[in-house]
Amino acid sequence: MSQIVIKNAKTKTELTVGYNFPAKVSDAVEMYGEEVVFNRFMRQINQELRASVTRSVEAHIAKCKNDKDKADPQSAAQAAASNFKPSITSGTSKAVRTIDKALGNLSEEDRAAVLKALNATSGGDEMAAAPA
Repeated sequence: MSQIVIKNAKTKTELTVGYNFPAKVSDAVEMYGEEVVFNRFMRQINQELRASVTRSVEAHIAKCKNDKDKADPQSAAQAAASNFKPSITSGTSKAVRTIDKALGNLSEEDRAAVLKALNATSGGDEMAAAPA
């Protein structure tokens, strides 16, 4: 049984509940029914596909920023959709993408300095060794 912590800012409560999550797809189908499992799957895949296409189009437009005539968002979107394949690691948090984008605009020296400063704040040294 998994323990889930539920925080509610409105009621200022934090509760822990136990829940038996299914271990496999077949267990999920048995617990909730095929229609529910498939609908949830489709909703999640749709969301991941949209996010993947959006990121690809943004990258395409940024790459073509100096030559707007080369930008073809529709083709970039279709290519991203055609190549989309969900995975366990598909999707990166918005915060990570934002930080990565900001760090990508820095020189190697500035990037190393920022990572070192962040690392000092967090108390570890993993980020200082992160490749540029």
